[in-house]
Amino acid sequence: MSKTLGYFFPFIDSPSFRPVFFIFLFGSLTYINIIGTKSGIRFIILTTIAKLIPLLLLILFGVSHVSAANLEWKHSFTLNDIGTTSLMLFYAFVGIETAVCNSGEIKNPARVMPLGILSGLSLVLLLYISIQIITQGILGDGLQFYKDAPLSEVSKRLFGLFGITLVTVGIAISMLGTLSGEILAIPRVIFAGARNGIFPSVFGKVHPKYFTPHLSIIVYASIGCFIAVIGNLKQLVVLSSAATLLIYLGVVLAAIKLRFKKSLTTDKGFVVPGGLLIPIVTAAIIVWILSNLSKDEMVGSGIALLVLSFIFLMMNIIKKRNYKAKLRKVINLLLN
Repeated sequence: MSKTLGYFFPFIDSPSFRPVFFIFLFGSLTYINIIGTKSGIRFIILTTIAKLIPLLLLILFGVSHVSAANLEWKHSFTLNDIGTTSLMLFYAFVGIETAVCNSGEIKNPARVMPLGILSGLSLVLLLYISIQIITQGILGDGLQFYKDAPLSEVSKRLFGLFGITLVTVGIAISMLGTLSGEILAIPRVIFAGARNGIFPSVFGKVHPKYFTPHLSIIVYASIGCFIAVIGNLKQLVVLSSAATLLIYLGVVLAAIKLRFKKSLTTDKGFVVPGGLLIPIVTAAIIVWILSNLSKDEMVGSGIALLVLSFIFLMMNIIKKRNYKAKLRKVINLLLN
């Protein structure tokens, strides 16, 4: 986001102002989500509408300026190129699954959630393809010179200065909505994990006034802010994609296991057709995409996975052996 806004206001992406910008941004979103779930959802709806307007205008007015010559394949690519690009591109589709985190607050989630995810993903895919065709069709080989803000350059050619302003603001709002959605949904995963003994119990506390998992929200947003300040965009995107793909792989393997437990299935829920075919193919694709990580990225992802696995193991040991109860008993004996 700092690079996008830096197209107009270079000082925002400067080393001295960048930390201030992200602290203010994450702090504001943290406050919005702490004071209530409804306020967070309203903000996401508002940003979604605001970001769609400039994108739809860009597609509507840009289609007549597309040059077919700019859409021709002029360069060859290898399977490795596809894998590396997929790691970056996958990030654009991450987040739709976070809606499931709030399924407990949705009426008839067994029907609504699958329908919403599939229809939403289809519309997003159509929007992405349309934007790519418009951008590449107008900029052609010149696209490589506008990597930081290609849509701003397209809007400049279509609408002049007003277009740049409109699209740049729209992109910034889009990123703002994405961040807000993450801060709304992911802390609730941490909260649920704490309630189930996976994470420290302190993350299972709720705010006495707003009844939101405020500590989980604050910790998650603080970590995100720190990474945003010190990280490189490409590295963050790749690592985020890798982490999400690992989670997806776990879900796919769990789905395969559940296929053999008929007692856990229900006629009321959504079941992916095709038996084991889709989960197995999906798992293979995920492993292939992850194989395109660089050595350093693999090491970083592996260390993160080991640390989280260690925390999970220790929390299970503590839970099973009931160390907390024993510690309380010892303290009471000492005090009495």
